[in-house]
Amino acid sequence: MSDKVPLRGFQGTVLKPLRASDYQVTVTGRRELSPHYLRLSFDAGGLLTDRPLHPTMWIRMWFADGEKLHQRGYTLVDPNIEADTVDIEFALHGGVASRWAPEARPGDTIDVTVLGSNFTLPEPAHKGYVIVGDTASLPAINSRLSAIGNAPARVFLEAAHDDDKQLPVARSAGVVWVDRKNSGEALVGGGHLLVVRGHRPLRLDGVRQPNHPRGSQGLPRRLQDPAQID
Repeated sequence: MSDKVPLRGFQGTVLKPLRASDYQVTVTGRRELSPHYLRLSFDAGGLLTDRPLHPTMWIRMWFADGEKLHQRGYTLVDPNIEADTVDIEFALHGGVASRWAPEARPGDTIDVTVLGSNFTLPEPAHKGYVIVGDTASLPAINSRLSAIGNAPARVFLEAAHDDDKQLPVARSAGVVWVDRKNSGEALVGGGHLLVVRGHRPLRLDGVRQPNHPRGSQGLPRRLQDPAQID
């Protein structure tokens, strides 16, 4: 077994000039929301008190893989500034994070990095939202839904497993689960491409856009009319 400390390599080098802040968080609890989706609770190690919180705020977590560290981004879930606690949700779909999270137990620690970020709702407010993503983006989607309040929204979520459809979504209405097909093909298929440009009345938020141009998604034709969002 090697005694070498895993290194961040090129990824860590890139973050240094960006003035990223490093913290160590400690696992305090775990909850399996489904066989393929896990929520871990953490003592946040001060990261919540050093910067203002905002919707969809996220961190980079560093996972060891042999002698290297790999970073993955995760949205903060239920951050509590007073208690300095936060939850992170993991969609277990393979990879270094999916190997680490199921084995994590209270007392385990992991290094995280925080970059400066912000969030503002558009002015004037959009007439409606279409939000598209998979279970890995569910925490960001839930955070966005909470931030937009009562604004009309339709949410299309990709399910890799049947039990994904039982995961908690911030809204009960207007949510459509789509079975995964060829890494996102079911979400962007159908031949009806909706492109967000300028100040169109319908906003598309593609939290995850597999194999598709940035700022566009394939959606059913009826969604091209904002009146259909209710």
